[in-house]
Amino acid sequence: MKKYQQSIKQFLLLVTPFLASSVLAISPSRAATFAGSEGTFELTNFSQSPSSVSAETFADTLAISKGGTVTALAQSEAFFLQVPPQGFNSSLSLAFGENGNYLAQAESEATLIGIFDIKADTDFYFNFAGNLELLTSIDNPPGEKA
Repeated sequence: MKKYQQSIKQFLLLVTPFLASSVLAISPSRAATFAGSEGTFELTNFSQSPSSVSAETFADTLAISKGGTVTALAQSEAFFLQVPPQGFNSSLSLAFGENGNYLAQAESEATLIGIFDIKADTDFYFNFAGNLELLTSIDNPPGEKA
């Protein structure tokens, strides 16, 4: 049972931040006109209650333009409730540019951490659902690459 619990812990520690973060960049000559990433992850129906929970978010953008139009957007949210035990996180990063020299970067991350004190020979289970969407778009295929 301990090996099973360790596997679940490693899975959650590795998968959740990966699904909820992204870095997007647009450069002047080889660029995606639009790049976007959105990830969500939901944890429900825990068989045990956590002894402690935490949720962390991070969002950062950079937008530089020399004569063009550029926009960068990063948003993240996360919550982990102890009663009833359930967690949700969401991360959105968008970068858009047009008309020449621009650079856009967006990074967002949402992390959930739960500490569970599970006794030996006790079942531990929960439901999870995740979604990841990645989008890119270009206006000038010979001059831009995504």
